[in-house]
Amino acid sequence: NLKDISVLCDYAHLQKLEVPQNKIKGDLIVQPFPFLLSVLIIIAVTYINFRFVLHQPDAASHYPGCFTQSNLRLFWFPATPESQDNSLGEIGGLEHCCMLAHLNLAHNKISRISGLDSLPLTHLCLSGNQLKVIEGLENLRSLQVLDLSSNRISSLSGLQNLRLLCSINLERNLIGDIQECKHIHDLYLLWDLKLRGNPVQEQPDYRLEVVFLLQHLTMLDEETVTAEEKVSSLNTYDPPMELVAARDHMTHLIYQMMQPQVLYDSTLPCADSPYPMLVLTGPQGCGKRELTHRLCQDLCEFFAYGICHTTRGPYYGEENGVDYHFINQEEFRNMIPMGKFIQTVEYGGHMYGLSRDAVEDVAREGLACCVHMELEELASIRRHEQQVRQAIVGKSPGVYSQLLTRPSPSATLHSHDPFENASSARALSSTVNPLDMAVLRHTLEALKGDQQCKNRTVVQADIVFLVDESWSVGQNSFSHVKDFISAIITSFKDSVVGTEGVRFGVTVFGDVPKMRIALTDYSSQEEVLRAIRDLPYEGRSRRIGDALTFLVQHVFSPVIRRDHGPKIAVLITNGRSDDPVDAAARLVADSGISLFAVGVGGADASELRRMVSEPREEHLLLGADYSALENLLARLSRRVCVTASEPPRPVKMSPTVKVPVVGPRDLQVSELAHSSLRLTWSHATSDVRGYGLVVTPLTSQGHPLHLQQRQMELKAEVSTTVVTDLSPRTEYSLSVYAVYPGLIGDSATITVQTIKLVPVSKLLVQNATTDTVQARWASVRGASGYRLTWQSPDGHIENINLGDTFSFYMIQGLSSGTEYTVTINPIFGDTEGSITAAKIKTCDGKPQSVYLDSSVFSHRIGNLTPKSAYDITIHAVYSNSEGPESSLSQLTGGDQKFSVLSAASNSFTISKLRESSAYRVQISAIVGQREGNPVLVPARTSTVTPHVAPTVASTTEHTSTAPATKSRPTEKPESQLRVTQARGGETSGRSTTSGVTATTAAQRAGKGISFVVEEVFQESLGMRPDAAHVLVLITDGKAQDNVVPPSRIARALGLLSFFF
Repeated sequence: NLKDISVLCDYAHLQKLEVPQNKIKGDLIVQPFPFLLSVLIIIAVTYINFRFVLHQPDAASHYPGCFTQSNLRLFWFPATPESQDNSLGEIGGLEHCCMLAHLNLAHNKISRISGLDSLPLTHLCLSGNQLKVIEGLENLRSLQVLDLSSNRISSLSGLQNLRLLCSINLERNLIGDIQECKHIHDLYLLWDLKLRGNPVQEQPDYRLEVVFLLQHLTMLDEETVTAEEKVSSLNTYDPPMELVAARDHMTHLIYQMMQPQVLYDSTLPCADSPYPMLVLTGPQGCGKRELTHRLCQDLCEFFAYGICHTTRGPYYGEENGVDYHFINQEEFRNMIPMGKFIQTVEYGGHMYGLSRDAVEDVAREGLACCVHMELEELASIRRHEQQVRQAIVGKSPGVYSQLLTRPSPSATLHSHDPFENASSARALSSTVNPLDMAVLRHTLEALKGDQQCKNRTVVQADIVFLVDESWSVGQNSFSHVKDFISAIITSFKDSVVGTEGVRFGVTVFGDVPKMRIALTDYSSQEEVLRAIRDLPYEGRSRRIGDALTFLVQHVFSPVIRRDHGPKIAVLITNGRSDDPVDAAARLVADSGISLFAVGVGGADASELRRMVSEPREEHLLLGADYSALENLLARLSRRVCVTASEPPRPVKMSPTVKVPVVGPRDLQVSELAHSSLRLTWSHATSDVRGYGLVVTPLTSQGHPLHLQQRQMELKAEVSTTVVTDLSPRTEYSLSVYAVYPGLIGDSATITVQTIKLVPVSKLLVQNATTDTVQARWASVRGASGYRLTWQSPDGHIENINLGDTFSFYMIQGLSSGTEYTVTINPIFGDTEGSITAAKIKTCDGKPQSVYLDSSVFSHRIGNLTPKSAYDITIHAVYSNSEGPESSLSQLTGGDQKFSVLSAASNSFTISKLRESSAYRVQISAIVGQREGNPVLVPARTSTVTPHVAPTVASTTEHTSTAPATKSRPTEKPESQLRVTQARGGETSGRSTTSGVTATTAAQRAGKGISFVVEEVFQESLGMRPDAAHVLVLITDGKAQDNVVPPSRIARALGLLSFFF
């Protein structure tokens, strides 16, 4: 029940302080104690108002030796169920605890680790928090014990740099993949790991896999890891070479004993003279396959090739039954229990095996069987009764020591470099007899000069070097590349160079590929080498995808390449491509080009492996930097030489796809009117020479009227046309067919009915004055215009023809006090529709007057016509005379409208008002059913300033050879000057454009462009097909319609467009 710790003032030697389950409130100030350098503090917080003060100025003044953060060795702040409100949400305030070694923040609400970088922690407990990611621990290099149990962690990433970790508790988290243990594989001091309560524990063989990945563990989930478990894990997931060989030998021996026993030719010699076999082995790409075939050809009186079985596919140039027997996985596995194999091995995800029949076929000829194998296969075959002599193929005397560090089989399957990982040399030293290699070394010495001999077999080949000249290469490295290329070319010094022999080319690439040396440029090796020395370095980005496409389309173009010779390309780069490469790599392979890649420094090996030709291991070479390119020279020269002496790779021919002949389809009708319509369709396929359109009217019963049928012929590029001269409210059958050379194709038909001649549905005549009235009407679909007529009682008639965009007209010049009959009828081309009539009487024009008392200063004038102009005058009246007049012209308002708004509103937009008109706006508050006093505000809408509509013109020079057309893309585009109206001469431009006028309307540039394309640029209107067609659009604002579709159509039709 302590409320403070003042009772401890006299305990000068106090070193450890525990104050759990008390009632300490406010600040906990540690008093001055002389021996606080070894202090241990444990705090269990149970009260809300608790605050731990490590150092406080006031306390220091009273207690000169006050405890500070630098003394703190252990800090324990675990929350309890009774103190959830005190739970920490983040870590802070410990930055100056330079001696803090133990930290316990269990059962808080911490979701992110931070603020611990500078602490010398050895023990850290963050159990029972809300952590999802392990972060912020990278700098805790002294950390030995870590407790992250009861969190939400799913990955062990973030622990790989804590080299002193001995114990990790990750119980009750979300770890679901055993491979996460790879993050702590290199923590060699780690002996205790707890993973109970994670999803990973449910996986089969969970414990065995963890022990295999973490061989240094002694405790897993609080159970001792036994030596038997470690041995079992190794034998299961990475068995030693001798164990694999023993299992394989035992398997095949048992299966062979189960078969009927026969006398084999390979067993005929006595025990002292076992059947001899020669096995060539070595690292990938060392040339053991080529050397095996060479030995069997040159020493055919001693050796014959033993053909193995494999489940992989053939590499380029390999033949079934010559290099391998290529079979599927099921066939291979069925042959094992039949006792067919002497040895088998799984390598690189594929099965390989040497059959008894392959050895017997050679033994019957009295020859020794010669085969090439990987090192893993050699360990198994040496256990058989044959006298196996192995030869290790390599380019240097150190090949044996290289093979001693070859990784184990399981490591090889996941490694790009066969000497990348180290493994025990014990298994290899018991498998390979060093005495057998002495023969090979002398053989390799004798074959050193054979490279030049091989080059003499090259008759014709095209070899191109694709060189990276990006900024990361640099001038000095680019010089190394030129020397490297020159050395390769020099190895062909005994071959014919030029049109009848080997041709060389160099293409550099950065942003854009450039063919510095074409295959056809030089006819001698000296000229090529001189040109390579003069290659400039420019520096760019790195776009390998574009370079490969350029290689196919330009470097090996049909006019340059030779189809009877091999095409070879060598790519040299030091980084990852800035553009996609997969599609371009497929294009290179389909074109029959053998692609090698030399990756230097930061080159992406996986990206290059996707690009090179098959077999990929023989076409990809990796180097540390440009200065070490000479280490790859011999290997690349040999491989290029071998490829150049082989037949060319086949070109993948694209299968001929027979395109079915399809007639016009997808007929659609638009712009339907009483006498016209627009018909659109999709183009027919194949060699279309034109289209035919048949228009047939139908009776009310749907029978065709063949006598009234008419036919139109259209061009092949046309896919839309306007059909005119139709009868109103009549059903038509429209058929479109394609015309092919010598025949008529399929047709498509659609039936449609033209619209009837409808009258104006609503005519409103209003706002009469003494001499004007306003007429408004609803637009009629399909009408080309309107005829508006007004007639007085005395028989006087006037009318006016209006366009199809009109829906309002002010009739002027009327007599006052006269009743007029106003009629309107729509016009459909040459046909007039029905009449709609209305009557209205103009004002009589007689002024009205009223006398007001001298005490009156306001008067309401009623019974006025809405939206009408009135002149109002007022003057003072004296006893015998009148004072001067004061006049006012006022337009009466329209109908009153109102809106009820919510109480939270403080603004409202009034829309659909007339321009330059006066309005009265009032607002009042509503409380319950009552309305408060209104506030009145007069307002007038602004006037829209007229502007010149956009102008469209064709060509920029108004002469007789390039006439101009001007149109305006407003609400209804119209052509004010056509090409046939322009005159020639220097002043024709000014004279022809002087008559162009402007009107005020909405800016619809898209509609204007469509109008120019469809109605102006037509041969029937004088537009010449062989002259340039130019469209110039001039505007001062944003279009109110979509300009993208008509602009695309204009470009597709070859229209050159300028926009100002």
